[in-house]
Amino acid sequence: MNKFLNSNFFKFLINIFFPRICLHCKNDIHYLNENILCPACHKQLKKIIPPLCAKCGQPIDSGEHCHPCRKLKTQPNCSFIRSAFIFNDPMRSVIHEYKYNCKPYLSKTLGLWMRELLKTNPEFKGFRFLLPVPLARKKLAQRGFNQSELLADIIAENGDFEVIKNAIIRSKNTKSQTTLNKEDRKSNMLNAFSALKPELIKGKNIILIDDVATTGSTLQELAKTLKKAGAKKVAAFTLARET
Repeated sequence: MNKFLNSNFFKFLINIFFPRICLHCKNDIHYLNENILCPACHKQLKKIIPPLCAKCGQPIDSGEHCHPCRKLKTQPNCSFIRSAFIFNDPMRSVIHEYKYNCKPYLSKTLGLWMRELLKTNPEFKGFRFLLPVPLARKKLAQRGFNQSELLADIIAENGDFEVIKNAIIRSKNTKSQTTLNKEDRKSNMLNAFSALKPELIKGKNIILIDDVATTGSTLQELAKTLKKAGAKKVAAFTLARET
């Protein structure tokens, strides 16, 4: 029975009733292609490669830091932020389908993409623990899942990392960050998180996991809460990065 369910013929039959389409261009995908994007759209995905800002991870033309990070007078709580892909049109479509069209199963593919790049990045050597960015209770109830937590679970599936859960909560109902400018994002996230179980945080090197990094305000505020709770070092890794 299992042999039949895994056969190409069974996949062909399933495709007749439930044809697979590209999450970006909406064209058909061959029934043997298990990707979530067609070959043309998948080719458009852009991995983030150096040169990039050593602190915030923003792609830059040259140098060590982007202009905003050069102006910082203090070291950020989140030591560095890295991302797997540029938040371009195909990636935007994928993340929109994942978060807003109730497709939590996409976490499997997206998490595996992240795991591949996270494991090969030497900057994360010595980091063992993952902490997904918490959602507010209201938003979690509306969406039905925390997209960052599902990604973290997939990344940690093979045992290289351990996911810290229920140690931090989002104690403030913040506005959506998507329509806010950089300064408003900072004030919107101020004191947004609280540590419930600092004993799970103390002394650990922790990687924050999220879907998209824009200004980094959410990640920096969460990192501040973790540092106050005793975290040794905090960095962040996101699926995509707005540029």
